[in-house]
Amino acid sequence: MITDFVEFLRSEKIVTDDQLATALCRQVSAMPAYSDVAFRNGLLSGELVVNALLLQVRERCGFKTACEKLGVWNADLEQKLTEHIHNGANSLFALLVEQGALTEAALAEALARWRSRSGSGVGSGAQRNPPLRAPGRLKEFMHDGAEVSLAITRAMNAAVEQGNWIEARQECDKMFHLMHRLKGAATFLEAEDLAAQADRAERTFARIMAFDPTSWSPELARQAVVLASALGECLRQLISVGEADFPQSKLLDLEACLNGLAKTEDQ
Repeated sequence: MITDFVEFLRSEKIVTDDQLATALCRQVSAMPAYSDVAFRNGLLSGELVVNALLLQVRERCGFKTACEKLGVWNADLEQKLTEHIHNGANSLFALLVEQGALTEAALAEALARWRSRSGSGVGSGAQRNPPLRAPGRLKEFMHDGAEVSLAITRAMNAAVEQGNWIEARQECDKMFHLMHRLKGAATFLEAEDLAAQADRAERTFARIMAFDPTSWSPELARQAVVLASALGECLRQLISVGEADFPQSKLLDLEACLNGLAKTEDQ
């Protein structure tokens, strides 16, 4: 996803290659070596690290290849090394903002435009989802969305509890796509207040996802879980909203979640 979005920024001339090169070089130069991460985090003993580094020099190979020849490289070690490196890495997009290549608002707008053109998101809803014409079809959409929302919220909760911000970010990405559905349904039902709240939620998620998971704070991630849960409840309520007005209390709950998240972002 990140590489596709970077290519979009290049093709649309939103940033220049020189600006990208500067940010990428800063990001890469700040990343620690596998050997350093393995030793500092206790993933490999000092003896194994020394043996691997000596073999790396002798055979002019990478640290991973050296570990493989010593028989100590495995999928679990690779995953842990990758997580440590990613968790300590500077966000490419935060670096672009920091060096003045982009503003946060421009980045969020670019992300929304990219999603609307990509095949992975809902984006151009008229092409990817059948239009909401009949109440029966609407209820089918909302029921499916509510089930997906519940599953996403549970998964995101688990990711946050385990401190896995990368997984939480992926679940947040799925929730972003539900915003299009929620906003479209609210518009169809002429529930203007809900449509406005959904629009705010969509833009909030776009800002969150404009940055790498490593830029999240635990509090921001927890707020995203609360927001996702509230939106899931809104989707469940929408199943029967064709016959009744949308509960104002649910709108107030959603607004409180959005306001709380906005305050966290400002800190």
